Amino acid sequence: MSDSKSVGHVEPKKIFAGVNYLSPEARELVKTLERRQLSDLSDDEIILLAVTVAQAALAKYVEPGDRSCDHTLETILGILDHREVVQATLNKLHRTLRSKRRKQIRADPRMPLG
Repeated sequence: MSDSKSVGHVEPKKIFAGVNYLSPEARELVKTLERRQLSDLSDDEIILLAVTVAQAALAKYVEPGDRSCDHTLETILGILDHREVVQATLNKLHRTLRSKRRKQIRADPRMPLG
């Protein structure tokens, strides 16, 4: 995981200079989350923000003009490997798996709990 410092507030322009490459929907998401504490965001909000900003980094890369593959990969890695993003993703995975297990248990009462 990257050793990047935790960002206290959501400030996409500091995280990624290419926010102009965000879709209108992603810009609206960013605007609603801007200046909020990361600790106050839901896992879904953190994941959505990370994915949309990583997509913007890719969109910036495929545009004609000066571009750097290394810089793009570093940007995407810095976004997706941020500890809050990794933690939110793990939390979401665990909740999803638990929910699926509960549904299986309800469907088959012989299935062991665990």
